Amino acid sequence: MLKESHRLALWNIFDKSRQTISEIEAVLGDTQSPWRLSVCAGVGTLLGNLYMSIERILRLFIENVYGERIVKDDSWHRRLIEAGNIKGLLPQEMEPTLQGMRRFRHLLTHGYGIDMDEEELRKNIPEAIDAYLEIEKHLMRLFSELERR
Repeated sequence: MLKESHRLALWNIFDKSRQTISEIEAVLGDTQSPWRLSVCAGVGTLLGNLYMSIERILRLFIENVYGERIVKDDSWHRRLIEAGNIKGLLPQEMEPTLQGMRRFRHLLTHGYGIDMDEEELRKNIPEAIDAYLEIEKHLMRLFSELERR
């Protein structure tokens, strides 16, 4: 079902997402609390990037594999997640976590990185990482052609 170009694009997203996770984990391990504003903004950016990786994965499947379009309006990010659920691309009960992750992307996209809060970041980081990894595993189970050769 997946073309080679889809498979390669997905593996590129997977690899970059794992690098992002490694950077987030490095900050958690190396940076003493309280975090400076620049650390909070940086970690928030990485969490936003991790969420955007999930959006890229969903768009690749919905638009490129299934040939459907998602109209880009004010609610397209929410509808993208809903479409991922409908298509079975997301594990059960993942939507609330993704909606929370989307908030980080929203804050950063609209220039509110200054509003990142260390306590909230530390609370959300493990859940966000687990969510991403679970989505990747879920897709590997659904699409055996994603196995590396």
